[in-house]
Amino acid sequence: MLTRAGIDTNRWSGRDIAHHLTRDTVARNWTWPTTSDLHSPTGYLAWRLHQIDWTGPSPTEHAYTARKQRLREHAERAATRHRQHQMIASAEHRAAMLAQCRRALPTARSHTPVSPARHTEPTGMYSACITTSDKPHAEARLG
Repeated sequence: MLTRAGIDTNRWSGRDIAHHLTRDTVARNWTWPTTSDLHSPTGYLAWRLHQIDWTGPSPTEHAYTARKQRLREHAERAATRHRQHQMIASAEHRAAMLAQCRRALPTARSHTPVSPARHTEPTGMYSACITTSDKPHAEARLG
């Protein structure tokens, strides 16, 4: 009966067929008849099975495809995390860079140049050339 209805029993399990029959019944807004209403339960089942297109993927095949997709996404996320982890500097590299900074820092502090004074442009009739600096009271140290 199943193969005559076009069901590939290698792809469709009994649970898949029952699930698909139920989903089709709900989609058509039908109900299953009671046993007292059926004169030929086997004939009714054969007729119902012929009403459904069984060429598409079964629920088991859908689940298998979804699982493969989830595993592929999981592997991609794991590969991304691994690549990100590879970009993090090792403890040895961070220690070497910190030591290099500490060696350069005292040298940079002892040789800080004094910034030259800047002059502003006159902006009005009574403006004068005013000496300014980046640091407050720098002019007092220069003189």
